[in-house]
Amino acid sequence: MTTPIIDAYCHVGLPRFGTAEDALHILAQSQVRRAVFVLGPAVPDYAVLFAALRDYPHRVRGVGIPFGATLDQIMESVDLQIAGGVMGLRIQEPELLTHAPLLDRLGREGRWIYAINIAANAAPLRALLDWLDRYPDARVAAPHFLSTRPLFPGGPVDDALRSLLAHPRFYPIFSRQGGLDSAQPYPHVDLRPWVEQVIERVGWERVLWGSEYPVLFWRDETPTGCRDWLAALLPEMDDEQRAAYLGMNAARALFDAPPPRHPVTIPGWVEAQIDYTRPVPLFPHGLQLPMATYNRVHRGFALARRADPSLTFSRFVAAALDQATPDMNESHTP
Repeated sequence: MTTPIIDAYCHVGLPRFGTAEDALHILAQSQVRRAVFVLGPAVPDYAVLFAALRDYPHRVRGVGIPFGATLDQIMESVDLQIAGGVMGLRIQEPELLTHAPLLDRLGREGRWIYAINIAANAAPLRALLDWLDRYPDARVAAPHFLSTRPLFPGGPVDDALRSLLAHPRFYPIFSRQGGLDSAQPYPHVDLRPWVEQVIERVGWERVLWGSEYPVLFWRDETPTGCRDWLAALLPEMDDEQRAAYLGMNAARALFDAPPPRHPVTIPGWVEAQIDYTRPVPLFPHGLQLPMATYNRVHRGFALARRADPSLTFSRFVAAALDQATPDMNESHTP
């Protein structure tokens, strides 16, 4: 039986992360058939996310973000997304520690927290443990759950981290494989000690894979390279373990049943508060493009990759720059 490959951490949302259709098409080129679409920080494209949940109910799950200038607006955005059918929200450390009503709302609904960058401080780890204890139907996933540091050198951070890893409703997601301070080339062997210790504590039944599409292209990675990264890092991994990591665990935990979904109206203040001035950092941070410019570049790349699945983002950008730049010899011809 073919492994049902599922991407547990894939970004969508205009103008920074692209459309749902482009994401599904590009991921399918690497045999990824289902995905959890996660809105990126400060990019609340709820319309794209809700439409994907409506149009692809068997292929897509959704994770939103809290958004708003006030707590009232943030809670309005949370209620909106729960009604729209998201399975949870992407939460960063400040929100974990200061937005108790938000966490209580998610907990009462039995939803997910996608907790970002939580392994460095004890406070967010303890907050998540307390939340899981208070809400027995709630679950936590942790994208970017990779590091080159020793996993358990000791101290309050590692005590809390050990407890979270032992919790049966905690799911680490190995994503951003090439963007977490590795000093080694692919497959980043300096990540291996962390990976081995995480798997030793959670088992192969709770570890998940995420591509972090389209951010992987910003580092000139490929979806296939991301998909095959753990097998390259741990060549002793067997077929059963690979199947669990790449899809079976996600199928069981994330795609067991879709949350209820209702028609919603997105309030006008959401669009009014989006900051479109943030640049998109590429290669990595060697080139920064305005969001609107990157949106056009990414769309062109997504269309070109349909014809050539081997096309890398750097090759596409280089060709586009070459076409846009006049030949200096011709420009100086009398």
